[in-house]
Amino acid sequence: MTRRILAVAFVALVVLAGCQSPGATGGNDPVEGPAAGEFDYADPAGDALGWEGGYWHNESIPVTVEDGLNESERRMVVDRSMARVEHLRGIEFDERVPVDVISRTTYREEYTGGGNASDAMATFDNVKFEALFLVGERNDSLAVQDDNRGSNVLGFYSPREDRIVVISESETPTIDENTLGHELMHALQFRNFEANFSSPTRDKANAHNGLIEGEASFLDGRYGEHCGDEWECATPEAAGGGDGGGGSIHLASTC
Repeated sequence: MTRRILAVAFVALVVLAGCQSPGATGGNDPVEGPAAGEFDYADPAGDALGWEGGYWHNESIPVTVEDGLNESERRMVVDRSMARVEHLRGIEFDERVPVDVISRTTYREEYTGGGNASDAMATFDNVKFEALFLVGERNDSLAVQDDNRGSNVLGFYSPREDRIVVISESETPTIDENTLGHELMHALQFRNFEANFSSPTRDKANAHNGLIEGEASFLDGRYGEHCGDEWECATPEAAGGGDGGGGSIHLASTC
């Protein structure tokens, strides 16, 4: 647990610093879904809140988690997860969010690496994190960040590309629904709230990012509470009942 907390604190300070964050409200008025206890799971007349891609938020889907998820199964999981985030947050997805599932090895090869930093940037970064007692004076802070990201990140949302990348730990692709729900919340934030401003200081950037991460973390906590209880979830450890993978590390959107 301590390792996870330190990893989140350490990586978030760097990966999130300077990112843009949502400000004003937005979004369309959704079509109301059926009331509790009245579900017949028929497709709604319009795009109802809590329904996406043909699936209601509390609907069972025909997927086999144990042998991994093929392309059609992954699509069903994403559609239903979007419906679940809509249901929990009360904001409609107007368009589908692209979701890619990659291996841990692929993530390390394609998304980590601080070798392009200038000498001035490397010095600044080393001093900053040494002052925070997060690295020793003989450590390369950029290398430590790469190692943390390569080992701990479970998924991220890219505002620039408007897509989600989920990292699968198994050879056959799987999806942690808590991770997916967390990143889908980021997609809603950047799609529905004003995100076109930058922060003049690091402290203000961290405050903005704290709001973004706080909301997404709160939502994925609620998501996990439903898994294995009210909802069937496709997360491997939640198949057949479980906690839905709560407590996993879900790092914020990249800039």
